[in-house]
Amino acid sequence: TAERLIVRSLIAVAPFDQRPAAGAGETRPPIARPFRTAIAVSPDGRTLVFRGFRGVGIPSNAADQRGWQLFLRPLDRLEATPIPGTEGAQNPFFSPVGAWIGYWADREIRRVPTAGGPPSTVARLPSDYDGSPRTVGASWGGGDVIVFATTETNGGLQRVSASGGNPTVLTAPDTANGETNHWYPSVLPGGRGV
Repeated sequence: TAERLIVRSLIAVAPFDQRPAAGAGETRPPIARPFRTAIAVSPDGRTLVFRGFRGVGIPSNAADQRGWQLFLRPLDRLEATPIPGTEGAQNPFFSPVGAWIGYWADREIRRVPTAGGPPSTVARLPSDYDGSPRTVGASWGGGDVIVFATTETNGGLQRVSASGGNPTVLTAPDTANGETNHWYPSVLPGGRGV
């Protein structure tokens, strides 16, 4: 077998790590910080995709997401390159073989080829939700199905074909027994479960 190299990376969580400590008695409103799913590793472990900020200054929690976009970094290189067309993207995730990167932007689940090319819409999420929704996890499983959760649903998981279509409900929390949500899904190998 080919020799496998060990790769070690230190990745800053800017802008959150650039914020100076608050002074005595000082209070501050929260600022944007990376979500737990602001970074993804390709299935072969050779590539990172992450949400980064292009521009000057520390972004706020405002609905305006300009400046944020996805960046791709092969681990055998030191540079990350922006992925065109992914402005405003959040929560990246890879397809099972790593040929596609899925993400959320402007109330849509989208995908973009890892090797380069234009993004396309997988699903537009209709809603009467009064606020700024975001995904709380997504996973691309075998059979070309994406399973995801959002802050605006009933707390359960939804699924949609990666080639496009309308999302359908997959799970609903058992509120009678104290469940509040099903977030951060991960499709098991072979699609045996989530």
